[in-house]
Order: sequence, then C-alpha cells, then structure tokens
Amino acid sequence: MSYFSKLRGTFETLFMLGKAGPNLKNNSGVVEMRNNADGDFAIARADAPVGNDDLVTLQYFNDNNNAATGLTWVKLPLLLATKVSTSAIPDDATIFACILDIETAYDASATWNVLRTGDPTAAPMATGDNDPAVIGTYEVPQITDWGSTGAGTVTATLVNSPTVGAATLYVGYSTPTDIS
Repeated sequence: MSYFSKLRGTFETLFMLGKAGPNLKNNSGVVEMRNNADGDFAIARADAPVGNDDLVTLQYFNDNNNAATGLTWVKLPLLLATKVSTSAIPDDATIFACILDIETAYDASATWNVLRTGDPTAAPMATGDNDPAVIGTYEVPQITDWGSTGAGTVTATLVNSPTVGAATLYVGYSTPTDIS
C-alpha cells in the first residue's frame, strides 16, 4: 500500500519548488511567494482572471483600466456669498465625498447647499448635512452619479446673508471604469 497517494501536503510552513527555487510560504494563514532565501517576495505569474475570486495580473489591470483616474478633489474657498467652481467635474464622474470645513462660524442662521450647477438632482450636500453656525468639519460620504449634462461645475449656495463666516468646500470624485 502506497502512502504517497494519500499525501496531501506538508507540516512545514515553507515549501521549496525545485532545487534552489522559489518558496511557497504559509505566513499566519496567508500564502506568499518567497525567494529561495526567504528574504523577499518572489515574482509569480498567472493568466488573466476569469472568476470573481481570481487574482488580477498587472497586464490585465493595465488592459482594462486605461480610462480610470484616481480620486480628484474640487476645492472651493467660501466666504459670504454663493460661489460657483471654476473647475468642472467631468461628465459621468462619481462623487465619493463632499466635505465642508467651517473655519469661522457663520451668523444669521446661514445655510450651505451644494449641487451641480443648474441641476438640483445632483446635490452632494444638502443644508441639513451641515451647521455653518458651528466650527467643524461636515462630511457626506456617498456614491453619487454626477450625470452627463455637460455643465459639471459645483455651486455652493449660501442662504440668509450672514455678516461673518468662512469655510472650505471639498468635493471628491473619480471617473471609475467597470472592469468586470
């Protein structure tokens, strides 16, 4: 009877492939490809992924992610009047966060509303999401479709005519690419 046909693995945490070759290592339940001396990672190669749990190769990522960009921020200093950004957010971008940093408290029950210029349906921050009378940072994390109407500027609308107050608005966005 051959016990080798029943052999499933090794009790060791490091398994060398070939003579003086790279190693497969169990590092606290994480599989690592290590060099021969176990002093650094080794390069592993694979084919393009076909299932949801497959690893992604650099080639596959580069081939399928050319149009994606990183997270970009529109920064808008705000004082005592409604302001429209000079930077436009691209069509079909996704808004990930809208942050209003109140540096000097506003008086006169002032409120800020943030929306896509001319399109009230794309509103990354409503008046109820911030309290300009209180110094602090107000953040609205989200996944909001910016739309594709061709006028992607941000309008921060100030209501109630305060006499004091200062803030900075940040709108974070990306133009993600679906690589599924």
